[in-house]
Amino acid sequence: MDAKRKYSQFDYEHLVELYSKNDWLRFETNHEGLEDLWFDYKKKSDKLIIKNLINNFNYLSQEEAELIVRDKLIECIRKWDLKPTNTLFIGFREHKFPDGSSILLNFFKAIMTGIDYNWKEYNFLPDFDYGMGRIKDDGFTSWGLTLEKIVLVDDFVGTGGSAIKKIIKIKNTITANKKNIDLTMFSLATMLGGKMKVARNADIEFISPIILKKGTTIAYALSKRKTKKESLKKMESILFRGSKNLLLKTHSLGYGKSESLYSWNRFNIPNNNYPIFWWHRYLDGSTRKTMFNRSQ
Repeated sequence: MDAKRKYSQFDYEHLVELYSKNDWLRFETNHEGLEDLWFDYKKKSDKLIIKNLINNFNYLSQEEAELIVRDKLIECIRKWDLKPTNTLFIGFREHKFPDGSSILLNFFKAIMTGIDYNWKEYNFLPDFDYGMGRIKDDGFTSWGLTLEKIVLVDDFVGTGGSAIKKIIKIKNTITANKKNIDLTMFSLATMLGGKMKVARNADIEFISPIILKKGTTIAYALSKRKTKKESLKKMESILFRGSKNLLLKTHSLGYGKSESLYSWNRFNIPNNNYPIFWWHRYLDGSTRKTMFNRSQ
């Protein structure tokens, strides 16, 4: 704890309880971020909301992710008959910069090679448009891969809107090129609402090892959820209102009001999380140290 700060008995008791219940908070960067967030607020009721949300936070370590991903990939291989000679894993990335899906695909490579050394670099394509381009050419036939299976890959599905657009786009490309290719999808974590939206709007098999409910749904009884959401909105009042390309009101309670409580280690946290965890600026425009990392 920061010796320069004035810790009340209330602060001390509740912070110690948080550290005792959540091992991941004990990492230096995490506990510094927690206490910066904690002391952003004066009211005990606000601090108790922070405590309750963090106690229900799904913080996925690298070791946990590897075990979960390996088990699910083995299931996918069996269920979908995936082979190094017939399958491409295609990420969601639509620009030249790394994103969550490209990080997950890179994670896949070592795991898949451990399952079967015949899986190669060319089985894992982070660039969505490049991956679609392989449909016309039947994969990489000169390297012994004749395309029969495509697995769309993203690290996190929030509202489901982006996933549906990608699914429709790639289905149309398959149809336009008159190919017989099975299309499936894998996401490391998915909001329950997003998974249901994909199920309603896209005819596709979709595996996700982590399914997440809204934070207030997890942390509070039904009778308390409405008032807690209102309190969380008021807690956003310390944050910068945003600019044309990034407005706070669009991310109130998390993008699409997703109310996510999830982070894969210290990677770029999804914007579906409550903005109090990742919004970089205070109301006056000054820099704010955040509990989690997110490029803005």
